[in-house]
Amino acid sequence: MLKVSSIQNLHFGVYGLGRTGKATLDFLQYNQASYEAYDDNTSTRTHFESEGYNIIECVDWKWDKMHALVLSPGIPHHHPSPHSVALLAQKHGVPIITDIDLLMRANLDAVLIGVTGTNGKSTTSALLGYIFAQAGERSIVAGNIGVSPLSFSWDATPLYGVLELSSYQLERMRQNRLNAAIFLNLTPDHVDRHPTPEEYMLAKSKIFNSSDLKVAVLGVDETPMQKLYKEIQNTVSTLIPVSVKYTPEKGIYIEDGYLVDQYWGDGKILKLSECMHLKGDHNAQNMAACYALARYFGIEKDAIIEALKSFKSLPHRCEWVATIDHVELINDSKATNVDSTCKALSSYDKIYWIVGGQYKQDPLEPLDAFLPKIKKIYTIGSSESVFLEHFKSKVEIESCKTLDQAFEISLRDARTSEEPSVVLLSPACASFDQFRHFEHRGDSFKELCSRTFEALETRKRARTIG
Repeated sequence: MLKVSSIQNLHFGVYGLGRTGKATLDFLQYNQASYEAYDDNTSTRTHFESEGYNIIECVDWKWDKMHALVLSPGIPHHHPSPHSVALLAQKHGVPIITDIDLLMRANLDAVLIGVTGTNGKSTTSALLGYIFAQAGERSIVAGNIGVSPLSFSWDATPLYGVLELSSYQLERMRQNRLNAAIFLNLTPDHVDRHPTPEEYMLAKSKIFNSSDLKVAVLGVDETPMQKLYKEIQNTVSTLIPVSVKYTPEKGIYIEDGYLVDQYWGDGKILKLSECMHLKGDHNAQNMAACYALARYFGIEKDAIIEALKSFKSLPHRCEWVATIDHVELINDSKATNVDSTCKALSSYDKIYWIVGGQYKQDPLEPLDAFLPKIKKIYTIGSSESVFLEHFKSKVEIESCKTLDQAFEISLRDARTSEEPSVVLLSPACASFDQFRHFEHRGDSFKELCSRTFEALETRKRARTIG
């Protein structure tokens, strides 16, 4: 585990005891810092108490001795309304931070790379770490991707630390010691926490607020990102634009199905169709960003290309699950907003599309551009009426209510079509109406795929034996 001598004997509050919260408690104990912790969930509190952690109601914390409150990124501290623990922290003048701030206090002999963006940051983080590993370099991939950076020792050298950073983490970042940053894209999202596009951009762009920043990679496909490029081009020593829509004079971009390097001047370097698990423009942008940063840090071009070809997509992100007859089954449960789903729809043809969940109030009109690709739509969850109303006169659509029902009917229809096609779970909605989180939704889809595939294989073997 990471050793940070500067926090020894300091006192912290920790609120929210998911994976990050537990890693934070273990880190504080390891570094001989004192703490008080709490979680809104009764069973979670009971579990942590049974494990010997110091669980105390936040109103009874030693606020006058507290150095900082480590607040779970998912708990609001200002908008739409601050959580009660945040109000207590503000009343007592206690800074609100995340586990990322604790990492930044360490004296690390590592290159710290931050990755953010509305979409694609998890895949980009994992892909970048994979490129380093395939090239024989040591790397850690952590942050919003699902594992706290405090869980690692960070004692290997040389070392690249790739940190996926959400807007929730960045808006609370008080210490930024990043050496490199990737900002992929910006589209409307998280309106529950960032009431205006300007505030959302402000939170995301904090990724560049590091005096140690040497290189930044910036997607320039959206107007706000083009504006940001102009604002920071004289403040970052090396700024590399990437695009899937345009051809920046000196940057990395996509043209005629190729990844093109016009920063180092190597021209067309990779045919995108050779990257079987990174389909679609969104993944092309991810690849361009990873290529730019890995190349900057001296990874050989050929090593990067081979890694891009062999990388397999992350779970729940346009993840190929199985092929049944002529039908590919794709799990894109991570698509919790319309923009993410647009990227998935752009990647396939002849789509039997499962959509719905907890609606985020995104405009649905951008989805209409992909209607020629969609054979039929299957709605699930609390948002069914929204999608049924929007698409009823545009494409065949059926109310299925639940994921298992939608899966059964969509696969039946796709198999009946007798042409290569895709059953795509890309909900464009949050999952909390019927599932614990998007991973639970995606795992449920994968379980349906697995059971169906195994049942069909059993029938085939029985027919062969008979």
